Amino acid sequence: MSAADLHRQAMALADRAMIEVIKGNTEAALGLYKDAFGLERSAALESVNENVGEPTISILHRSAATLALDARETREAERLIAASLAMDPPDDIADQLLDLLEQVHFRRHLELRGLRLNPGEFQFAMTGPAVGYGIVSSEEFVQRVQTLETMLYRTAERLLNQPYRGSGASGRWSRTSQCTSRYRGQRASP
Repeated sequence: MSAADLHRQAMALADRAMIEVIKGNTEAALGLYKDAFGLERSAALESVNENVGEPTISILHRSAATLALDARETREAERLIAASLAMDPPDDIADQLLDLLEQVHFRRHLELRGLRLNPGEFQFAMTGPAVGYGIVSSEEFVQRVQTLETMLYRTAERLLNQPYRGSGASGRWSRTSQCTSRYRGQRASP
């Protein structure tokens, strides 16, 4: 089967997996992502055999690595990224592969600690001269948490189609319940 045919089949399965995620059927989605990953990995390998050239080869490797992450095959994603980078892809694709490698490292970090983030969760990590392993300056911690809080409120305001606020208070305490309930599609209580 050609790389193009394998790719089309993989994308059809990935689309079905995404629908299952939206429905909340995570186990069904995982199975579909694993199947899609297998096909896309085959497409990436076949693209090398067919000598289809760049950027197609790197794009298929990037796609296969992304599906590997979706399928919880972190080590396979890492291998595909490394193989693609070794083939000297175009700079823009190389940058995308390196960004994806950061996601792989983050996923491996979570796996090593036995953690898994649910779709509505995120992890906040700090690095820099004021941060050590398991310790951070209290001033630095408070400043970064306040910056994160501002980013979260601005994101919520954007999602609620509120006008951009260049500066000033967000009215957090008066709008927090409104943002939360409106974002979930419910009407806020007064």
